[in-house]
Amino acid sequence: MKYTIEIENVSKMIRSKEIIKNISFNVGKGEIFGFLGPNGAGKTTVIRMLVNLIRPTSGTIRICGHDINTDRKQAMAQIGAIIEQPELYNYMSGYANLKHYANMNNTPITHERIMEIASVVNIEKNLKEKVKTYSLGMRQRLGLAQALLHKPEILILDEPTNGLDPNGIKEFRKYVRHLADEHGMTILISSHLLSEIELMCDRIGIIEHGKLIELKDLKAPSTLQNHKFLIKVSDTELAADILGTKELLFRKVDPNTIELRIPEENMPEIIQELNSHNIRIYWAAPITETLEEHYFSTLSASEGM
Repeated sequence: MKYTIEIENVSKMIRSKEIIKNISFNVGKGEIFGFLGPNGAGKTTVIRMLVNLIRPTSGTIRICGHDINTDRKQAMAQIGAIIEQPELYNYMSGYANLKHYANMNNTPITHERIMEIASVVNIEKNLKEKVKTYSLGMRQRLGLAQALLHKPEILILDEPTNGLDPNGIKEFRKYVRHLADEHGMTILISSHLLSEIELMCDRIGIIEHGKLIELKDLKAPSTLQNHKFLIKVSDTELAADILGTKELLFRKVDPNTIELRIPEENMPEIIQELNSHNIRIYWAAPITETLEEHYFSTLSASEGM
């Protein structure tokens, strides 16, 4: 995979305190990467380093192969970003906002490009209206268009859905997914909405106390599977006795159902064992963790280290 974001052994000291502690990860072209962590974990500091608002104390950050310390101009030309709410002029029209931003760009941006990107985020019909009349969702889409005008390879989004209603969040997710799938854009998104990250992202990284504690592929088969199964049986008391002799982790959910923690490959043996004791198996089904459950269990495990 071609990596467009490369972070290698990056640390950041602020007033003799180590805020970011030797983190490393890469994000590939066309990938949507979710960057997660509690408030104060270091997410915003990493994002500020990525967009060169602050510099790392040590380590290397490369954007499309360009080191941000030694080749800043080329690196920054590859990035578009929305940090929470986009900066817009309410008294100007949507088109005037985009034109103003285009005029500040080092490379000329044509009227055709403005209309093209407005069409991508479905705001072209509203460009003549003043931004003060826009809904929050429309403002976010205009901000997205603004970030995309100069044809960046990478889009960085920090809490982009703050304040959006469910329909606005769904629409924003659709546009972000389209940019990755149809335009091959790399997208790094930080958000507290774990259900949206689960729907939107290909991979996630979890940061806590400045340390990257996990990288996980959300698209891999059964990536959030935690080897837990529900089994409905004819005799839970006898089944519990048998499972107990095998020193397996389990609990009775109701008079006919047991929750069992076991590797998937061992399930046929357990079912055969229960059947050999004349216990009927009505059904067995895996329990899949949600990203939210996985996130909190990962943080809890990290706290205990």
